[in-house]
Amino acid sequence: MLRRLATFLVVAVLTAVGTLYWLHDGDLKQAVEPVAARWDTELLLQEAGLHTLDAPMAAESSAD
Repeated sequence: MLRRLATFLVVAVLTAVGTLYWLHDGDLKQAVEPVAARWDTELLLQEAGLHTLDAPMAAESSAD
């Protein structure tokens, strides 16, 4: 069972990477940069109106 899962995961990853390689003419860095830029934590906080993530806010949310 685990052997089949491992095989499936390896094939899925290789297919995804191969497809990105093909779609972007061999430039995988170009394929990944827009996604990485969207997940910039500081930029996401600014867009949400939160300038910093304060420790007291984290403590309050964990108390709830």
